[in-house]
Amino acid sequence: MGNPWTGHPFNAANNINGLDGDPITTGFGRSIHTLDIAEITKVQECYVEKVIETINDLDNVLYEIGNEHYEESFEWEEHMVRFIKAHESKKRLRHPVGMTSGGGGADSVTNDQLRSSSADWISPRERDEQNSAYKSDPPVPDGTKIILTDTDHLWGIGGSVGWVWKSFLRGLNPLYMDPYVGLHGMRDPMWERWGELHYRDHPLHEPIRRNMGYTRLYAEKMELNRAKPTPEVSSSRYCLCDEGHEYLVYFDEKSLVEVKLRPGRYAVEWLDVNRGAMAAADKVTSDGSPVKLKPPWDGDSVVYLSLT
Repeated sequence: MGNPWTGHPFNAANNINGLDGDPITTGFGRSIHTLDIAEITKVQECYVEKVIETINDLDNVLYEIGNEHYEESFEWEEHMVRFIKAHESKKRLRHPVGMTSGGGGADSVTNDQLRSSSADWISPRERDEQNSAYKSDPPVPDGTKIILTDTDHLWGIGGSVGWVWKSFLRGLNPLYMDPYVGLHGMRDPMWERWGELHYRDHPLHEPIRRNMGYTRLYAEKMELNRAKPTPEVSSSRYCLCDEGHEYLVYFDEKSLVEVKLRPGRYAVEWLDVNRGAMAAADKVTSDGSPVKLKPPWDGDSVVYLSLT
């Protein structure tokens, strides 16, 4: 895999401009992702300006300030977020600007820093912070940031079917780092813990791929702009709904789920998340009291209820 710093243009050995991106000799050029070297920050700003000038007319653009930086880089990342927003404010189109969490290190950018940033979207990590259980019980976002929950920041290589649905029904945007094509560097001995999962036909991956597709199916079926994550509506605590109109609920390994429907008559559709089977059931009528629902199979299920 090697150390990319050896070929980096801000490595003093690789330029004739007198730019030294590693004055404290970390061996990785960590200073180039801080505001410590004004000359390098200026070059970076010129590069970002050129990118903006080149692609501002495109509408399918998200900006990300690097990837998995150290905690010491936060002020530099925040500076770059503000720089892009200021430059684009004079342009015809303005694009979402994002900031991602650190990787696995304890000294990486924290989720609290992400939440406090000026970024439009963030991608947090699983760590020992309040409201950070993005693997097992994702927190409901407060609406100030668009949240991309990315397996790369949570596991490296990993994930589960439950994680897909829990993320989606909590109003997050799940991203799956899929080793369908071998991921660069993951055969290196330093990543040995992921070696077994590094192959596209490992049994972990296909169920997650399919369920990413199922969430898209329901995202297109629902009036998603009206739906909100509402844990208190379902006994499973995973419910995305426009109350009184439509409800999407996930629950695992339970024979019954209770859903607090507003008064009305609802069509019922079941999804077996493990087999991909779908089945319609008898309509249910609610007087406002919790309705008990039982899937036609065992195991993890999703139920979609829509007002008729």
